[in-house]
Amino acid sequence: MPRSKQESSHSFLYLCLTCILCWLAYSCVTIFNYAESVVSDMKNDLSQYFVSNEKISAHLSEILPMLEESHQLNQQLKLTKIESLGIEGFNITSDQFSEYAGALIAQGDVVNLPFNLSLFMHELDRSWAEEDNSAPGAFFTYYSEGQQFAYTKNRLNLSSQPPRLTPFRYRKDDISIDYKKPILTTLERSYPKGNSIVVLITPVFVNNKLVGDLGMRFKLEKQMLDSLGPWLSQYMTLDIEFRDQKFSIGDNRFFPQILFKQEEYNGITITAYMRTDYITKYVLPWFLSMLFIMAMVYCVLNKHKKEAIRLSSLSKTDELTGLFNKRVLDEMGEMGVTKGTLFYIDVNDFKDINDNYGHQVGDDALRYIASGMRYCMRASDVCIRLGGDEFLIVTNTQILNPEKIKRKLHQAISGTAFTKDITLSISIGYSHFDDITSLTQSIHQADKQMYEEKSRYRTSE
Repeated sequence: MPRSKQESSHSFLYLCLTCILCWLAYSCVTIFNYAESVVSDMKNDLSQYFVSNEKISAHLSEILPMLEESHQLNQQLKLTKIESLGIEGFNITSDQFSEYAGALIAQGDVVNLPFNLSLFMHELDRSWAEEDNSAPGAFFTYYSEGQQFAYTKNRLNLSSQPPRLTPFRYRKDDISIDYKKPILTTLERSYPKGNSIVVLITPVFVNNKLVGDLGMRFKLEKQMLDSLGPWLSQYMTLDIEFRDQKFSIGDNRFFPQILFKQEEYNGITITAYMRTDYITKYVLPWFLSMLFIMAMVYCVLNKHKKEAIRLSSLSKTDELTGLFNKRVLDEMGEMGVTKGTLFYIDVNDFKDINDNYGHQVGDDALRYIASGMRYCMRASDVCIRLGGDEFLIVTNTQILNPEKIKRKLHQAISGTAFTKDITLSISIGYSHFDDITSLTQSIHQADKQMYEEKSRYRTSE
């Protein structure tokens, strides 16, 4: 097959392969984009909480020194004592101290605090309201053992379990007392339900001394699910690691060493992975569907192409002999023929065969000649029936000894009897051509030489 036709036959397969590779590349890019989006959303959510808490913490550090002058007003605070829990405070029941939004839980002599506690709590209420943050929060103090309190963002209803009000409510052994950066950690046996919670700790310093911690409670797993969304939560996993803690949503990670997105923020590692379910339930069905559709399209197009080739071949094929007809001369260039040698063949006394033995025998004679031409020539040579009893052979290389080929053709066709009563005779002329554009001229030259041989044949009879 000529090179141009080989390229044409494979072009659709190349197109299919390109489409498949593009689809795989698109799927990988999509996975990374989804992972990057989830990590970015989670980081932005955490950033909002960090910024919000730091803003309130900075404000508290500023106002605490201003409230020192009116600290004697703490004597007017009337706290409700709960003997069974060993605490006192207000807003512990819903009908108490409605002017405060939250709840005060006190242990020890909080009326002697060195600042106005009432104004401080109002300021906390205002700051939380301005931040418009729905996350539960609380402020714990680090004054003397006899002046411990916690002010919560929401009202509480204490019944049986007292809160842990110690100088190090949020400070564990591995968190330095002078640690000045916000940190995410977990609290065990937290108040009020006794289960572990994730909390953001933002320290409050006055004159470079730690006076309290502003805490914000996280529903971290819910926050992670919100970042994933209802659709991605089916196909993606999200890990958050901080200190010695790790929270995960989802499992069955797909190539976790390669297909992941990870970012660090304030000591928190956020990592998103694509789940195997995304590949098996989403990418693979789409890929197989696309592959099936492309295979069907290829089969249909290939069938039409083969039919078109068959019809085209029929239009250039002589129905009687199976050789090419003269239409193929217009496509020699496409068949890879640029220069070569051609042989013009004509049957001697063919009219007498038709007149004496009938057209059926004449047709058999033409098929016999075509068979002899095929036998003598190479597969790459083009054998053509021009019409009637005239034939043409075109080679794709110039024959150095055309007389040898000529004798071979005479021997194959005229050297043996066609039937017991008939021996065929042919006349042959040949010519060389150096360029496909000179093919017509070469045919005329070969035709002229063939008629010269035919004249000699008739003279010798």
